[in-house]
Amino acid sequence: KPKTPDFAFPEGFELQDYFARDPWQIKAHEPEEVCLRIDPPVSDAFIAELGSSVTNVEEDGESKIATLKVPFVDGLLPMILGYRDKVLVQSPGDLVDKTKLALTMLAGAAIES
Repeated sequence: KPKTPDFAFPEGFELQDYFARDPWQIKAHEPEEVCLRIDPPVSDAFIAELGSSVTNVEEDGESKIATLKVPFVDGLLPMILGYRDKVLVQSPGDLVDKTKLALTMLAGAAIES
């Protein structure tokens, strides 16, 4: 059909629903619950950086336990690693394992250099 669009956007389509600010916000999968323990002095800044994905925050002594829904869990790993020992992944188990492996590899690289 000349002079007509090649396709029509589905009703209710909003580009911002598919546009992510951070890698972990990419809507690649159904959102998965992630639980993180965040120690001071970075807890408030880290939680603020997570933004509206945070569904619950609880105090645990001086630390905070944040629960969030994430559609791309592996995308959180670089952010978590940036905070090193101040953020501990409590669940899901596969993210716990990936974080431990990455930190072990980073520690090994630091020792070798």
